[in-house]
Amino acid sequence: MDSYGVGKKKVRKAGKFLADGGTQQPRLDEALETVNLWRFIHIEVLREALDVLESACGDICSPILVGRIKRLDTIIDKLRADPKHNLDRMGDISGARLIVRDDEEVYRLSKAIEGFDGKNIRVINDYIKDPKENGYRGIHLSYKRNFDQLHLQNMLTEIQIRSHKQHLWATTVELFDTVSDVGLKRGRAPKDYDRYFRLISDLMTESTSDAEGLREELKVLEEKLHVFERLEATADSMYAMTDGAEGVCRANLCVIKAYFAYQTIELEVYDSDCANKAVRRYAELEEGDDAGIFLLARASSADDLKIAYPNFYVNSNEFCNWLGEQLS
Repeated sequence: MDSYGVGKKKVRKAGKFLADGGTQQPRLDEALETVNLWRFIHIEVLREALDVLESACGDICSPILVGRIKRLDTIIDKLRADPKHNLDRMGDISGARLIVRDDEEVYRLSKAIEGFDGKNIRVINDYIKDPKENGYRGIHLSYKRNFDQLHLQNMLTEIQIRSHKQHLWATTVELFDTVSDVGLKRGRAPKDYDRYFRLISDLMTESTSDAEGLREELKVLEEKLHVFERLEATADSMYAMTDGAEGVCRANLCVIKAYFAYQTIELEVYDSDCANKAVRRYAELEEGDDAGIFLLARASSADDLKIAYPNFYVNSNEFCNWLGEQLS
């Protein structure tokens, strides 16, 4: 048991309680407190992972490099989606993301990162060679570290490396889920929507051989689903409040607050020595503010946050311009 009172058995028990829809008190408050402490511990794992990744990139390329702590609702959804998932073994509570120019840079960077610290970093999935069924592409690695002083071993950060185009695709899927609630990310969308976004992913692939046939099928589905129309209607519709944006840097933590009904997005920035305060604010918003969606993240600048998480900013102009060309 560690000094925070969070051992892996306790974390697993809390995750199971939340996944089962438990509501009785005081167990609910105890479970939420345990999850938030678990996320707090992962802030340090994420910080180290980002430092390692920055060093590993060296002169190879200049990726957008950001990190985030997983949202409570997505943690619970993931636990519910697969009973085999346990919270204490979930490998993406902390997640780092690198965005580069193209697939060639994805592979170069992946090789360099794995070679930089082969003992603690390894490739776990190559979704470029073997895309997910929904069309997701990218390379995922895992960074591992131990907290001996807390008696916690094998604490993980998921590392995603994506090309610019595939990042646009992945974040637009999340954005469309937000504005339409069709369930793409959770695998609950009608088949036509899955097919629509799979076609787009294939068209974005550099090795696409039947682009014309894919475009024709995409046009037929657009006539039925009106995805492009719905995305275009919401493109760049958020007003970003600038207070605090100048304080965004890799050392600090940012709480992104997106209020789609009011078309506003705000940032709260916390110094590195206020991590516990940032996590508690994150949890407070998740549990008590139904009007928005929230994310606890790290980045070098406010601009990098906007590039890395365009689904929060409803920043789909570039994707819509590309999709409009395919449909014309």
